[in-house]
Order: sequence, then C-alpha cells, then structure tokens
Amino acid sequence: MTLVSWIDFNMVNTQKSTPKLVVLLTGIAILGAFFPVYGIPFGPIKLTVFRLGVFPLVMTQLGSLFKDNKRLTILFTLFFLMRLFSLIWAEDMSNGIKQLDWFFEGCCLLFSVKAALNKYPDFEKIFTWLVITIGGVAILFIFLQAILYFGMGYKIYVPFTQNIPELASDEQFWNYPIYGAGRIIGPFYEPNMSGSMCCYYFALLLPLVTGIAKKYRKWLVLPVIILVAASLFTGSRQSAVSIVLSTFIYFAYFAKNKARALMVFAIIILILSAVLIKYWDLVSTLFEESENVLSRFSGGSGGSDDSDISGGRFAYMERVWAEFGLSHLLFGAGEGVTHGGGHNVFLAVFLENGIFTFFVFLIMLWKLWKTALTSYKRNPIPINVSSCLIVISWVFLMFVNWAQLNQSQSFVYLCFIFLSSSVFMKKKRYGSNIDNRTVHATQKSPE
Repeated sequence: MTLVSWIDFNMVNTQKSTPKLVVLLTGIAILGAFFPVYGIPFGPIKLTVFRLGVFPLVMTQLGSLFKDNKRLTILFTLFFLMRLFSLIWAEDMSNGIKQLDWFFEGCCLLFSVKAALNKYPDFEKIFTWLVITIGGVAILFIFLQAILYFGMGYKIYVPFTQNIPELASDEQFWNYPIYGAGRIIGPFYEPNMSGSMCCYYFALLLPLVTGIAKKYRKWLVLPVIILVAASLFTGSRQSAVSIVLSTFIYFAYFAKNKARALMVFAIIILILSAVLIKYWDLVSTLFEESENVLSRFSGGSGGSDDSDISGGRFAYMERVWAEFGLSHLLFGAGEGVTHGGGHNVFLAVFLENGIFTFFVFLIMLWKLWKTALTSYKRNPIPINVSSCLIVISWVFLMFVNWAQLNQSQSFVYLCFIFLSSSVFMKKKRYGSNIDNRTVHATQKSPE
C-alpha cells in the first residue's frame, strides 16, 4: 500500500471538505509546536504561535470534541483531572500549574484534530502533509545549522524562535542556536526537544519511505539521511536510541516485505557511506569541530563523569525516589513537586500523583497502543505502522525525558493514533465505499 494510494482512497468521499479556517489554524498550531516562541509577554500570559492556533481550533470543533474514540478521550480527560486534583496538596503549585497548562493545551490539539478527522474526509491528507512539510523544514534547519556552524563557523538563525539566556550557564543570546558545549538545537528550546522531534519524525517517515512506490522512493532517501544526521548533531542520545529502536521494530515486525525494507535501508547506508568516503576531509573536519557533540555517543555523559552513559539520569532518579519514596503511595506528593521526577515520566506520575493516577496513566498508554495496533491489523497501510512506532517512541522517551508528557510536539504526533482509527468511524457515517476502497487498495499493496 503506497502513500499515494492511501491518500487516494481517503479522498473518495468529499461530501465535507475541510474548511479553510480549520486548515489555517491547524497549520498555525503545528508551526507553533515545531517552531516554538517563548518569552513574549501578552498580558498575564505568554503568547505562543501554538496557542494562537490551538485555542481558536478548539472553538471550531467545540461540539465534536468528545464524539468518537470516547474511551481514549475519557482516559486523557480523567488523567488530567486527577493530576489537577493533586495540586491541592502540592507544596510547589506554580510548577504543577505550568505542567498542567502545557498538558491541557496538548489535549486541546489532540481532541480538536480528532474531531476534524472524524468530520472531514480530506483532513487526514491535510494534517499529514502539514506535519511532514512543517516538520521537515524544522529538521532541515537543525541540519543546516550543524553543517554551517561546524563546517564554516557561521550561525544560521531560525525565524519564529527566541532563545532564553538561562539555557546553559555558558550560553548567551548571541550564541544561539548553539547550546552549551556546541549542541545544535534548531528551532527548539533545547537539544533534547530537537532530538525528540527527529525521532518522532523518523517513526512517521520510515514506514512511508519503505512503503511508497518505487519511482517516488528515491526522493525520500535524502530526507532520511538528513534526519539521522540532524539527530546526531543535537547530541541527544535518547533520540539516537529511539531511531535505532524504531528501525529494529519496523524490520522485525511491521515490514511485510522485509527483504525490500532491508534493501531500502541498505541503500541508504551505502549512499551515506559513499558520501563519507568522497568528502572525508570535510567530514573529519566537522567531527573535529563537533567533538563535544559526538563525544556524547562514545559512552560518556559529556560531563564530569564520562562513565555514566545516562548523563546522570539514573543517579537523579535514585535521588528523587529516595526523597519521596512510598511515603505518598496513594495520592502522591502533589503535581509538579519532583521537578521532573528524575527525567522519568513514570516515576514523576507515581510520586507526584499516587498509585491511582499512575494506574490510569498506564491504561491510557495501553489504550493508545491497542488503538494503533488494531488499526494496523485491520488495514496494514504505512501510515498505521507509523502510528504504532510513534506510540513506542513516546513511551520510550518518557522513560528518559519528563517533558515528553506535556510538550506540544508530542501531541502533534499522538494525533496520528486518532488518524489511524478515524477511517473506521467514517465508515459509519458515509457507508462502506471508503472501507471497500481501503480493502481493495490494501490487496493491491506490494507489501
């Protein structure tokens, strides 16, 4: 099943085309998530492009936010309310409010996109291309920054972003977009967010590249190479591990034609190797100049203790656990009090919100995975494989990065789980035409 065929059969029924306002607001929200704007005061709040898109988008879908996919919607809502309730006994309410605000904004995007997917037959295509296009530009900035900075010493600045001087102790505004010891951050707040963007985008793109028609596939090899290179220059080890994990799981389980999938992957590796050999002098110079970034992948933390491959995360988790432990088992110590729970979302939710909220959180993750996997089994098209890999990437990243639970870019990609299941909702509204076309396209798939 090719990407082109997938778009084609989802455009069969055009009884309700997506309003231009919905397309515009969705694009603004995605732009804000991938090109975040920080620190612009607007009354009592800080205005961001993301919020400019999300909140009006919610208003356009207000009557449909809680229709369809009700179990997932209820779980996200219940999880938010239980976290909100734990603010009552939190000693540091300000941090908890900030985390919940971000989670609430993300849920607004999630529910709005879900509603639009189920109302407008062509919104699947529109949303996918908005994410691929805007996300691709964001990643291209990371790549260009790395090449220009490490190769020529020239800094390229990203529009719509604003650096925060407190990003690192040795970082100042005029050093942007280089973080601390030379890690590239592109249009994002810090390197881990840049790395997360790369691995989410890779989970989305990999099945589409290997599943697309042969005549289009060659044009997507270069973006994959740029994507992997950009990820490495962010210095984010969690991103590198996630990309390897997605690749392994895809080839081991999801790739129907494993020989062809491996061939595509081998071609990418061969092209990359040929480029490295031909331009080795330039590449070696890049490696020398970017030593602080690439040394993070050699087994050290890049800090004082080079033997700690986790960058101090494991020790931090132990300290957080030792401080809170099981003393607040039932209801938690209060939302936001662990200040990130040792870079581990699971630990943070358990310690801050208690075992009941933690249980709801696990059910929510299981339901997300089950929805994505069921959509794949019913219709094994590439975009449904992408949904499965996105869930896996999100769960993995939450083990090592507490911000994944609340940051806006995570919710942009979680929308694809609702996208995968929306075609079955549309069957109820528009009859069996879409579903029959889906089955027919699947049977013709080279996979």
